[in-house]
Amino acid sequence: MPSKILVDDRTNTLVVSASEPAYQRAKALIDRIDVPVALETGGSIHTYQLSSAIAEELAQTLTKAIAGDGQATRPQQRGAPGQPPGPAQPPGAAQPPAPAAAALEGLGAALQGPVRIIADKSTNKLLVTSSTRDFVALREVIQQLDQPRRQVYIEAMILEVDVSNGLKLGVSAHGGTDVGGSGLGFGGVQLPELSSINPASALALGGLLGGLFGTSLDSLGAVFGSSGSAGRTIPSYGVLIQALATRSNTNILSTPSIIALDNEEARSKIGENIPYLTGVIPATSGSTTSLTTGVSRQPLELELAIKPHISADDTILLEIKHSAGGVKDAAGALGPTWTTRSVETRVVVRDQQTVLIGGLMQDSVTDGESKVPLLGDLPLLGHLFKYTTRSKHKTNLVILLTPYIIKDQSDLEAIRQRKLRENDEFFRSMASLDAMKFAPRVDYKRKRGVIEEINRAVLAVEADAAARERVTAPVGVPAGRVEVPGDPAP
Repeated sequence: MPSKILVDDRTNTLVVSASEPAYQRAKALIDRIDVPVALETGGSIHTYQLSSAIAEELAQTLTKAIAGDGQATRPQQRGAPGQPPGPAQPPGAAQPPAPAAAALEGLGAALQGPVRIIADKSTNKLLVTSSTRDFVALREVIQQLDQPRRQVYIEAMILEVDVSNGLKLGVSAHGGTDVGGSGLGFGGVQLPELSSINPASALALGGLLGGLFGTSLDSLGAVFGSSGSAGRTIPSYGVLIQALATRSNTNILSTPSIIALDNEEARSKIGENIPYLTGVIPATSGSTTSLTTGVSRQPLELELAIKPHISADDTILLEIKHSAGGVKDAAGALGPTWTTRSVETRVVVRDQQTVLIGGLMQDSVTDGESKVPLLGDLPLLGHLFKYTTRSKHKTNLVILLTPYIIKDQSDLEAIRQRKLRENDEFFRSMASLDAMKFAPRVDYKRKRGVIEEINRAVLAVEADAAARERVTAPVGVPAGRVEVPGDPAP
């Protein structure tokens, strides 16, 4: 054993008084203990270069944590692809604290002196004013918060189908004759939609038409005010039949693509601004009056907002918000009529798994009938005394989403090449594009079957066992004999 050990504070030196074997033994022990501590030297101002986190938001988070604000949250990060720090959970769901969140708890109490953190936006660095020991403690927390997150590339297909069917069916008839040379007898079935009194109106009707008209009666034309000067008179009798069926199909397909950072919302908005007349406003200037037409604009946009949450087993929770506007009737009596369709939901999908979001279906049926009382209610014969209209309108909105997890830069390059190939195919096959089938490319290396599910479960159990061993492992300087050069083996 050394006989005496003295401390020289000025030079931070130990003075050992001992024999040569005792000195060698003490020196071996000191060499093991006197290991350099990172950043043990230096002033009170330190800098830290961030790689993924944003300096302004990380500075606010650390400042709140040091001040004891329990609402300190994980800052936003840049979109560098990499491994996530842990499984993503839905907002509001109970989940264990992440390593970074656990490090923030009690951060202020763990520091020995005052700490001030300033963000440098131009270089994305943190300026920390603190003691060296406090900066070493803060550096470990900053490293846990400065972790890159993965990204998700989402291909969306929005399909809107609009189908309309209409039917018009009716009969109009009339008849008239002279009575004794001084009177007139007249009768018939005239409906607002169909009139046999005016044969010229049949020229504007569509569908299947059939008619039979008699010669004109002078007295009949005089009584009803025929336009004899133009050569048009009311026929003595007439029968007019119309049958018209209409059908229209509208197929609107939108395929927006969007890339989003894990736990960050990405928004895509595409549309147009439609002008419409709001009215005519008279303006008087002196003795002159002019009319000013008022014009307003209505934005009709297709908006898609998606917020992904990636878990450790490559499942993705998608928070989806979609809204679309359109013109239903541009020439209405009171102005244009706009339509709005929106959906907001959450779904859980796997990597490269397509999810179908539908259910926005609208089906409206309108029946109209103009008839002669009693006669129009007769079976079969009643169709001779009435005019029937029927319209059916059906709208269906379907959304298809396919997420792709971006794990590294090669995934981004593969998506870029695929998009370039699709654009080339689009320009080459413009004429026959509608007949082409949609065949998405699937990377089967990322697909998981039954064997892979079993393998993932076994790996999870082994990881839990290794974590338990690390928790119970001793922490500190390993016990053992201090080796001295020249000592004989025990």
